[in-house]
Amino acid sequence: MMKYKKIIQELCHKETDLSQEDIDYLVEQAQRLLDNALYEDEDVFIDVESSYSQEAVVVFHKPPKNKASLYQNQIVGQHAYQKNEPGVLRTLRTGAITIGLSALSQEGVSIQQRVYPISREKGNVIGVVIVETDVTKELDAHFTKKDKKDVYTITNALSELEQITVSQYIQDAILLFNEHGILKQHNPSATLYYTEKFGYMDNLLGLHYDNLALDSYSFEEIKALFESNEWAEEQVVEVKYGHHFFQLKRAYVEKFKTLVMIFKDITDTKKHEQELVSKSVALREMNHRIKNNLQTVMSLLRLQARRSNDTVKALLMDSISRIFAISATHELLSKETNDRVNVFKVIEAVIENIKRICVEQSDVDVILDVDSGIYLDSNRAVAMSLIVNELVQNSFNHAFVKNEGKVDKKQRIHLQIFEKNGLMFMKASDNGKGYSREVVTSDHLGLKIVEEFVKTKLLGKIKVRSDEKGTLTTVSFKI
Repeated sequence: MMKYKKIIQELCHKETDLSQEDIDYLVEQAQRLLDNALYEDEDVFIDVESSYSQEAVVVFHKPPKNKASLYQNQIVGQHAYQKNEPGVLRTLRTGAITIGLSALSQEGVSIQQRVYPISREKGNVIGVVIVETDVTKELDAHFTKKDKKDVYTITNALSELEQITVSQYIQDAILLFNEHGILKQHNPSATLYYTEKFGYMDNLLGLHYDNLALDSYSFEEIKALFESNEWAEEQVVEVKYGHHFFQLKRAYVEKFKTLVMIFKDITDTKKHEQELVSKSVALREMNHRIKNNLQTVMSLLRLQARRSNDTVKALLMDSISRIFAISATHELLSKETNDRVNVFKVIEAVIENIKRICVEQSDVDVILDVDSGIYLDSNRAVAMSLIVNELVQNSFNHAFVKNEGKVDKKQRIHLQIFEKNGLMFMKASDNGKGYSREVVTSDHLGLKIVEEFVKTKLLGKIKVRSDEKGTLTTVSFKI
């Protein structure tokens, strides 16, 4: 007699992720079924949902006491498929009782099932009790007799619902239930959903709402909520049914005493959303690793710079500054959910790094005038940060000259980034000594980088004005 407990334990550990407390509770329910005189003329089962597939697994069977079982072979351990036993999977997923749906047993016998959820304190369904028998008489007692005089049409009922038209929902399932919860009308899409996706074998017409609902709300609960105006008529909810997601809307048309249920499959949309989330997480992780790798490179270059002469050290520090400009963008990307970067944040980081490198020129006043609402994709953000790095660092290194240790005038660097008429403008200016572009550009790597990135990465234009009053570089490109 104790063998069934071990079998339930073994099957649940093998097929599900139920906790030990959940499994113990299922064992208790099995014991209650054995001790109870109820269902002595029927086959009774406990099924759980497999974690590996859209199937149920039989973990317990109590055969009838007063007559022969419907089954000739061992059923415990076998799977119940949605196409054969739609009521079992429906109750496991929604927590709603299913009464009288047709099914096909593991041995190919046509049966009818009553399925009841097994839940613990939190309300999560951990299994179901299935009673298999001919329940025609009980169905007549359980559900109110259908009113043969009622005639409903989809067009008339739907015309009473605001913002709903047949054309809008022609691909969606449409079901109309009378005041007793009996399905009176449905469209072809509903047939396809219930037969192909949910595995129903019965003719849908005449079934009760409680056997067709995709969630745990019963017909009486919904009707009461509508009558008390506690149910928002325009309420649209998302429902998970197995591995499928549905967008569901219900409305009660008082004039026709009709409950209308409309739903559509949004599984592909949800999968696409989940894929985007997964890609976003992977992208953030990738940017985080890139940032870490770039920081490692910068550390190695700093070590080398400490052992180098002044000329080599200056070149290495320039390289470190450029790498940091790239790293700053990837650091921000590692914290974002998409591929767009706030320009102000990345430029602010670049400027602060230049100030640390040029600490001996702390008397230079850097004015940062950047629109904080501008975002760029990662590629253009990297290009922009490198361009700013080169221009601002060039001003620090070459724009200002001291005469006998004294500064001639207040040293100032002004950086502006703004949007106007669909274009983004970046203006970097200083009040230094200026330079001859023809002479400097030919052998200055930084300025070559600026020109190349403006043309190839930003697909923009660059203008430079430089004289004894200072230098102004203007970059523009389509945002």
